[in-house]
Parts: sequence; C-alpha cells; structure tokens
Amino acid sequence: MKMNIGKLDRLIRIIIGGALFLAFLNGTFTGPVAIAALVVCAIMMLTAIMGTCPLYSWMGWNTLDKKNIN
Repeated sequence: MKMNIGKLDRLIRIIIGGALFLAFLNGTFTGPVAIAALVVCAIMMLTAIMGTCPLYSWMGWNTLDKKNIN
C-alpha cells in the first residue's frame, strides 16, 4: 500500500492511541468498552507506524505532503 498519512496525522494518531492505551491501563474503561478502546488503539498505532490507512485509500484521501509522495 502507498503511504497516505502525513506527519501531523501520524502524530495525532499516536497521541490518541497512547491516550486510549493509558486510559485502559488506568482502568477508565471496563468490559466491552475496554476491548473496543484497545482495538481502536491498535488500529491508530498500526496505521501511524505503517504510514498508510486503508480507509483513506478507499475514500481517496491523502494527508501526505505532495513533495513526500513516492
């Protein structure tokens, strides 16, 4: 897959994913909500690390700077 996530988008995903993970560890979420938070956390972190978002590809979106596109 082509990269389609810019630096700011990656940073936001890491912050949100990290916050969800810390909230889970803190016990803020319980039961099914905790599982959903972990799934969203994993998706955010994986897409930030890989630099690509399948949903963005499907929608035709791209937050990557044009000068950084390969």
